Amino acid sequence: SGCGTTPTIVTRKAALVIFAPLCAALRATRAVLCALKSLGHRMPAPVRRQSGGASWPEPPLLNAWISKAQSARALLQLHAQHGERMDAMHLGNLWNKLGRHLKWQTASGEMGDSLAGLAAATQSQLEAHGCHRPDILANIAHGAAQAMGADATAARGLFDAIARAAADACAKPRCEPRHLANLAWAFATASQPQPALFDRIAAASAPLLGGSFNAQEIGMLAWAFARLEHGGATAALAEAACARASELEPQAIATVALSLVKLGAASPEDGRRSVGLRALKRLARAARRRMAAFNAQDLDSLASAYARLGLPRWGAKLASAIAAAAVALGTKRCTPRHLANVLWGVAKLSSGCRLARGSVATEPSVVSLCGMAGGALASDAAAFNARDLSNAAWSLLTLGLFDRPTMLAIAARAAATLDSFNAQETSKLLYAMRKSGVHCAALEEAASRPREQRLELPLAGPPILLTHMLGGGRAKGGREETGATAATGGALWEGSLLLAKWLAAHPTPAAAAAALPPLGARLLGRWGGAGVGPVPVGWAGRSAVELGAGLGLPAIVAGRLGMRTVATDADEDVLSLLEANAAKDNAATAAGAGAGAPKQAGFSAAARCYLVIRLLLEVLGSSATAAAWLDAALSVAEVEAMAKWLKAASNSSMLGRSVGRARLLSFSRRRPYERSTSQQGTLDDLKGFRNLKRKTLTAKGKAAGGGKEVAG
Repeated sequence: SGCGTTPTIVTRKAALVIFAPLCAALRATRAVLCALKSLGHRMPAPVRRQSGGASWPEPPLLNAWISKAQSARALLQLHAQHGERMDAMHLGNLWNKLGRHLKWQTASGEMGDSLAGLAAATQSQLEAHGCHRPDILANIAHGAAQAMGADATAARGLFDAIARAAADACAKPRCEPRHLANLAWAFATASQPQPALFDRIAAASAPLLGGSFNAQEIGMLAWAFARLEHGGATAALAEAACARASELEPQAIATVALSLVKLGAASPEDGRRSVGLRALKRLARAARRRMAAFNAQDLDSLASAYARLGLPRWGAKLASAIAAAAVALGTKRCTPRHLANVLWGVAKLSSGCRLARGSVATEPSVVSLCGMAGGALASDAAAFNARDLSNAAWSLLTLGLFDRPTMLAIAARAAATLDSFNAQETSKLLYAMRKSGVHCAALEEAASRPREQRLELPLAGPPILLTHMLGGGRAKGGREETGATAATGGALWEGSLLLAKWLAAHPTPAAAAAALPPLGARLLGRWGGAGVGPVPVGWAGRSAVELGAGLGLPAIVAGRLGMRTVATDADEDVLSLLEANAAKDNAATAAGAGAGAPKQAGFSAAARCYLVIRLLLEVLGSSATAAAWLDAALSVAEVEAMAKWLKAASNSSMLGRSVGRARLLSFSRRRPYERSTSQQGTLDDLKGFRNLKRKTLTAKGKAAGGGKEVAG
C-alpha cells in the first residue's frame, strides 16, 4: 500500500503451481547429496592442471575430503588414490580420523594390508621430510595406536620415526599439554617404550603440571608413564597431585593414585613426609568427598592402588567409603571382575586396621559388600574368572564374613575350570578353603593332578616340557623338611618362569652383564673379562647352582645354554619331579642333537668334582669362621690331591676344552685340550690354600719342637 499500485492477489492454487517444480528440484538435489555422502564423498574434485597433463587436488580440498570421509575404508581409499600428494599435515588428519573409526577394532585382510601400507608411507614421509609440529605428531601417534591396537607392534618403525621427530618437537613453545599427554598415551597404548622420548616429555611436562594440564591430561600422562614403567615424571606427578587433588575428576583420581603406586612414589621406606605419600593421602581425601561419582572401574582402580601400597593401619576410612560406593552401585552396574577386585582391595586395606574387631570385620559397609559378593558368587559363580574366584575366597576368609554355601560354590566352579588357574591363584584358593574348613574332593584332586606345560623359549632345541601340579603339593597337606607348607615345589611359579625367560633372552655373559648395571660389571669380572681374563663368548663351561629349584626350569634353561648345572630341593616328592623333568629335557635335547640341533653338554662326575672344589674355595673366602672350619677339616695331603687332580683333569678330556691340533714349525701339538681361564684361577687358588696350610703346619711344628722343624 502507499505505492499507488494495485496489489496482486495470488491464490493458493496458483502458489502450488509456482513452487511445486522448485520443491521437486530441491528434493532431487537432496537425494543426490545423500547418495554421494554414503559413498564417502567421492565426488569430482577441482584439480590443479600441470603442463605435462598430470593433475592432483588442491591441498585444502584434500584435507576437506579427509575430514568429511564417513568410513575407514573411504579414508584408506583416499590414501591409495592421493597418498603421493599427502604431507605430514594430511597424514596427521588421516590417522586421527582413522583412529576414531577403527577404535580398538582388529583390521585384517585387505584393510590390514592397507593400514600397514599407510604406516610405511607415514614413516617414509617423516624420515624424508621430518615434522616439527607436535600437534601433527600427536595426531599420527594417537590415531595409529587406536587404529592398530594390539597390532601396533607391527608398526614399530613408524613409532620410532615419530619418537625421533617428537624428541625435538616436545621442547618447542607451541607444544601444549594435550600434545604431550596424547604422545605419551599413544606410545604406552602401543607398548612402544621410548626412554629418550619419555625423558623429553617428562622434562616438558614438569613445569606445566601445576596448572596448564587439565584433569584428563594428568590422568593420561600418569597412566602412560606407569604403563611403560618410566619414572621420569613421578616427582612432578606427585607434586601436581598434592596441589590439585581437589580439582581432579574421579577417573583421574583413581588413575593417578594407581600410577603413583606402580611407580613406587610412596614406598614405606620413604617415611611419612615423602611427597608421594602426601599425594596419595590427599587423593584419598578427595576420593572420599566425591565417592558417589565413582563408577565401578574407578572403584576397582582406587581399591587396587591403596591395597598395593601395603601400609598397615592406614586406609580404614577409604576402605569403608569404597565398600559403601560399591554396594550403592549394586551387581547390575558392578561387573564380577570389578566386584572381586574391590572386595580384594577392601580386604587388604581392612586387615590390620580398626575395621576388623578380632577376626571378623564389623564395619556395616564392609559387611554389606561381603553379603553382595557372597550372593553373586552363590548364584552365578560361572561369571567369575580364575583370578576373581581366588581373590574372592581369600577376601571373604580375611574379613571373616564367609559362609559354607558360598565357599562350596567357589570350589565347585574352580574345580571345573582349574586349567585356567596359575600356581599363585590355585595356592591362594586352596589356602582359603582349608582355613575356612571347606573340603572339596574334586578341587583337591584337580589341584594335585600332574600336568604338562609346554614352554616356547628362544633356545636351541625342542620346546621345554615340564610336569607340574597347579596346587604345588598344598592339597596333600603336611609340611616340607624346611618347615614351609608343602605348597611350593611342585608348582610353576611366576618367579621361576621370569628367571627362565630372562636367561633365555641373555644367551651370553656380556648380554647379561649389560642388562644388570652396575652389578653387571662386577659379575662380568667374576665370569672372566674386566682385567681378569678374556670376556667369555657364551655360558659354556660356567657353573650354576639353583637352590630350592622345585621344577628346575631355570636350571634346565641354564643347561640348554651350556652351563654345568646343579639343582637342589629339600622335599623328596619335589625332587622326584625335578629329576623327571631334567631327564625328560636331556632326552629331548639329545634327540634334537641327533637331528642336527646343538648338542647339550652333559654333567659328568669330573664336572661335579670341579664344582665342589669351586664351592669350597668360595666358602673359604666368604668368612673367617668358614675358613677356620675348612682349615681344620682338610689336611695338606687332601688339598694336594685336589690340586693334582684338577691340574690333570683340566688338561684332558675330563674338564679341558678342545682345541684344534695346530701345527707349529711342522710339529703338532701334543695336547688337544687346554685349561680355561676359570680353571686356571681355581687351580691357583687351590695351590695358594695348600701353600698356606704348609706354612701353618711348619710353624706349628717348630713351636712344638722348641725351634726344630718337625715333619707333619
